[in-house]
Amino acid sequence: WFEVLTAIAFFYFAQVRVDLAVIETGLGGRLDATNLSLPILTLITSIGLDHTRILGDTISAIAWEKAGIIKEGCPVISATGSQEADQVIQSVATQKHAKYLQSGRDFECIPVHQPGATGHLQHSLALRVKSLSDQMPARPTCSEEPYCVGMAGVHQIINAGLAVIAIRMLSTRGWSISEQAIVAGLRHTQLPARISIRSENPLIIIDAAHNEDSMKALIDAVFPMTSQRRPCILVFAASRDKQIETMLTAVDKWFDHVVLTRYHTNPRAASLEQLATAAQSVGIHKPYLEENPKIALEMATGMAEKAGLICVAGSFFLAAEI
Repeated sequence: WFEVLTAIAFFYFAQVRVDLAVIETGLGGRLDATNLSLPILTLITSIGLDHTRILGDTISAIAWEKAGIIKEGCPVISATGSQEADQVIQSVATQKHAKYLQSGRDFECIPVHQPGATGHLQHSLALRVKSLSDQMPARPTCSEEPYCVGMAGVHQIINAGLAVIAIRMLSTRGWSISEQAIVAGLRHTQLPARISIRSENPLIIIDAAHNEDSMKALIDAVFPMTSQRRPCILVFAASRDKQIETMLTAVDKWFDHVVLTRYHTNPRAASLEQLATAAQSVGIHKPYLEENPKIALEMATGMAEKAGLICVAGSFFLAAEI
């Protein structure tokens, strides 16, 4: 399915003669269908333990698969969040004679809390990109103003910083992208099902977090801004091939109640029995069980009343159904 869809996308992009295509790998990188492309720039974002059956069960093994997208002489920018992963990517970049910019060594993405910010999840963060080496392309203007970021979560600061550096790199390779376009793009960009606020009273947040790292990112984004909300309820479903125990461990202490459910749009869904067993193994002894996601959300809404917080997380499929 993915290979066919990728072929259709490439064919369409060629037909309409896009100026620039941003291609994301489907799984890993080295053997991914998208890796047939010959990019002008390569980005590698955070690396965590996911799809371990296919990509390997260590960070270095997964990093090696992802580094498979690095092409001969093609610049690479990375912010993996892992020294282990950085070493692998540096090694492959050297072999491929690719210029390599690494977070923490060549640049730093610094979150800036805006004066007068509302404290609302999606209106409080800004970004400053700091150069740490002479490898970094300079900002095209003298302005030191931080970039406002429209998406919630400190992890999006890193992603936004990579986008800024990527555009600066493109500007050194003949692409004319204005500073005004960068400012507007970061301020207005939103992603569906990424810390998506669907209701204020109770506060209902839908997020497609589906591994340990993204569950932690959800917690880091939500709870500093909503600490006064009680009770807090998690509505959770997951695919059976995911690390369900580690996902639940990452969020357990933040929620007063957990409602386990099961999405119905994909056969990979873990059963309620599997989810309950996983929950009990990490100390969640009395989760609520509800087969239907819609009813699960209604249960959570009743528990939260108007003062509470509900997070729906665990899977893209659950986010889509809700």
